[in-house]
Amino acid sequence: MEIKTTLFSKDAHKTLDESGLRYNEYTWNNINLNPTNTSSKMSLSSLNFKTSYEPFQTNTVVRYNFEEGFNDISSNKYDAINQGNLVIERNIVKNGVGSVRFQKVISQGLYIDQNSDKLYNHLYQNLAGITIGLWYRPVTGGNQGNLGRIFYGIKDTNNIIQLQHNSSITNITFSISINGVSKSYPSTVIANEWSHFLWVIQPSGNAWNGGDHTWRIYKNGVLVNNTSTRHYPDFSQVYTFTLGKWGQGLDAQGNEREADGYLDDFFILDKALSTTEATYLLSEIYTEPIFTIKSDDVIDTYNTDNKNALI
Repeated sequence: MEIKTTLFSKDAHKTLDESGLRYNEYTWNNINLNPTNTSSKMSLSSLNFKTSYEPFQTNTVVRYNFEEGFNDISSNKYDAINQGNLVIERNIVKNGVGSVRFQKVISQGLYIDQNSDKLYNHLYQNLAGITIGLWYRPVTGGNQGNLGRIFYGIKDTNNIIQLQHNSSITNITFSISINGVSKSYPSTVIANEWSHFLWVIQPSGNAWNGGDHTWRIYKNGVLVNNTSTRHYPDFSQVYTFTLGKWGQGLDAQGNEREADGYLDDFFILDKALSTTEATYLLSEIYTEPIFTIKSDDVIDTYNTDNKNALI
């Protein structure tokens, strides 16, 4: 009788190879009971292997998986600045063992980069483009007329990139403003449900202030927008980037338009993923299970005829 054992991504031990690349390592052990084999009534089958190198690691500018805090797990080590004593959420997570919970608390949020040139050096007029990915689970929207900023970057009030949630109409909006002119795309989310978004920003030539750049937006693994009349963000060395809050200080209502929801596995790449590359990345995110082991695939080293290797 063939018996199957299925391994999922949650079974992996995340580790590094000699060059610093991350991969998933799986160790599978199983005790085999074989009463028909007089030489050994109990033996051990064991498999140890690694798989699923995280794609596009060399293009990762920042990545926060919120496993061990607010550390950047990319090679750049641009750790987020925790304002307002945010804590890691352990009970409601999408990947791994942690997410961050924004609760629209005044002045609470994360700074990715505050008035320095860290992200600017990677992203400014980047001919290779930009890709932003995240898991988001809304509770409400936020504390400015139900608006909350999930991701926000600002040069000045006329030059902004943002991802915001408006709970009054369940919209999540992708938006870039150049010289006061805004281009945006709305999608939808459902309260207390996780959604994954991938925002690809593909430049067209080097007319950076033009409106002919391309956005490709994927929601839960599906391409939902592909438009070539969009903006590319006008980054500067004094750009401020935040998660869960506005980056312009207090507004007229005395808040920073803080978000109300959960964020997991946020990253920025200095590359606009092609359709093929995005499909590959999303397959890494959505493919479950990873693989299935069948009893016929396992060699019982103590059962010399190998005809009845058991799991």
